[in-house]
Amino acid sequence: MKPNRLIAVFCLTTIAFISGSLPAIGQNDSLELLLEHVADNEEKIQLLYALARLDNYMNRERALGYLEQIRALEGDDYKRAALLDTLGLFTLQTGDYEKALEYFEDSWILFKQLEDSIWLGNIANNMGVIYMGQGFRSEAMEHFRKAYDIRKGIGDMAGVALVSCNIALIYQSWDMYQEALNWQLEAMNISLMNNEEHPLSYAYSSFGDYYTNLQSYDSALHYHKRAMETSMDDVRSLALIKENIGDVFYRLGEMDSALLYLKEAVFHAKRINNPYRIAQAEHDLGKVYLAIGNIDSARANNSRSSRFAMENNQPKLRVDNYFQKSAIEEKAGNIRKALQYYQEAVALKEDFDQTEFSKFTLMERRYHMERENQENALLRQDLEIHELTIRKQNIVKAILIIGTIIILFVLFFISRSRLFILRLNKQLQKSEDELLKLNADKDKFFSIISHDLKSPFNGLLGISEILVSNDNKLSPKEERKMIEVMRTTILNVYKLLEDLLQWARTQTGSVKLNLSLVNVYKVCENVIDILQTNARQKEISLYNKTRPDCSVETDREALETIVRNLVANAIKFTNPGGKVSLKCNVIDRDLTVAICDTGIGMDEETLSNLFRIDIHQSKRGTKKETGTGLGLILCKELIESMGGSIQVESKPGKGSTFRFTLPKSNPDSKND
Repeated sequence: MKPNRLIAVFCLTTIAFISGSLPAIGQNDSLELLLEHVADNEEKIQLLYALARLDNYMNRERALGYLEQIRALEGDDYKRAALLDTLGLFTLQTGDYEKALEYFEDSWILFKQLEDSIWLGNIANNMGVIYMGQGFRSEAMEHFRKAYDIRKGIGDMAGVALVSCNIALIYQSWDMYQEALNWQLEAMNISLMNNEEHPLSYAYSSFGDYYTNLQSYDSALHYHKRAMETSMDDVRSLALIKENIGDVFYRLGEMDSALLYLKEAVFHAKRINNPYRIAQAEHDLGKVYLAIGNIDSARANNSRSSRFAMENNQPKLRVDNYFQKSAIEEKAGNIRKALQYYQEAVALKEDFDQTEFSKFTLMERRYHMERENQENALLRQDLEIHELTIRKQNIVKAILIIGTIIILFVLFFISRSRLFILRLNKQLQKSEDELLKLNADKDKFFSIISHDLKSPFNGLLGISEILVSNDNKLSPKEERKMIEVMRTTILNVYKLLEDLLQWARTQTGSVKLNLSLVNVYKVCENVIDILQTNARQKEISLYNKTRPDCSVETDREALETIVRNLVANAIKFTNPGGKVSLKCNVIDRDLTVAICDTGIGMDEETLSNLFRIDIHQSKRGTKKETGTGLGLILCKELIESMGGSIQVESKPGKGSTFRFTLPKSNPDSKND
């Protein structure tokens, strides 16, 4: 692969801004109209960015005009620096390397002031790509090495993989294949380890070039096709990859396949409006047409490619086209003209290669010397720092030991009693504050409970008076209905007293946890069996989605109480026809159980007060079921007593999820 093909690869891998779909003309007109009526700078900038993105493929010059307008409006240094980088990328697509380089240099200066290493690594790579595209390999290598050091320093491994491929391409252009292979292997390993598709595609393509240069064409085709498979959704990548495959088929003498792939490369290059990519593919098409004897087509493609190379200062492409012109004219029988083009090509190539080789050799020598000097300096510095640190540590240790002994003797007798009294006062004050708050909360709580007990008892008294009244003229059916109401009321009062007793036990610390390895799936099955009747009355479906192997070291009775209360609460606030699901999940050393319903949900205020003992949370269910909210408070107390925590997620009309977490099971525990 020719060295300046790198420019296309870079454009494929770095221009995130222009990676959208192809533009829509109607959308462009609408945005233009909207732009005329916008006064706010920020809104205008956003519209201009949108217009630039849309025009990138249809009218890149106009897209650049929009970006220049943004540059005039943007006052933020960081955004201006990023914009300059974008301008460089857009200009790079037009083939105007000198202008693109100016933009990148201005962006580099700003990001250098802002000390943003991520952007500096990107821009150094961008500038290396431009120099490589122009054939200035020593300058390209200098910038690629700078990008490599920056990206490796900040841990940008995807960027390291890409720039490693770029460095490999330069070594290939100098026939230093072992060096190139080392860099390609590094790129491949990084891409595979980090599952980076784009760098991986680039690495495959780089391996394809490597084997092409070694004339191992089967291997070259293998890697180029793997690159194509990895980049099927990327139009910009396809233009380059298909050109590479066409070049391999040309070298194999399979001209029909070469023409097919190179024409597809031109098609994709035109789709993305990339003049450089078009010119390079047309040069390769010229070679194929020349090989099959189609002089007119060879000359036409060469002419277009040469015009681009001349207008955009592409010395490497100019040299290649001069040699191709010579071959075309020789085959056409124009020997004098063929000789003229050949002499021009040789003169330009010798001058260019000699200059580049001298600079490259000097740069490589300087680079290795600098790296060696840096490593030696770092070793000396580390040694000096280590010795100095040890010396200082010994001095500090001696001073600290002596000083500490003296200070301890002095302070021990002075501060002992004072600290003791201070700590005692703080503990007493804290205990007093907690006790006052606890008493106040419990007063409110018992006031709520007394009200919740008084109301059903008043109802029971009223019904009982009606039933024992002498002039009671109720029918047997009415009497039965009243008895059922009494039964329901008594059951609710019993449940309230049972929860109250359990809560009181947790408050006094009399709850003793009998720890064993409990199977969560079985507990959930038991709870569903118990509450299935209640659920069926409301036509609610209960689902046990816990895994049969989920277990936790805890108290079985306490866990069943928690799950039962939460499921009963979910049934209460779920409309007929709804669903309640039980799930469990093991994360690290914790087990999480979730009870999810499709019920009426809760607002933010209800959520925030859900577990507060001093606020009355009793609400009627979807079928007017009563309750006190004590069951949820009991759940929280039991969960926390077992070293766990509970969270609630809910939105009105979208159901609720109660999720509690407990320490994971202990393999040594007795199985449940």
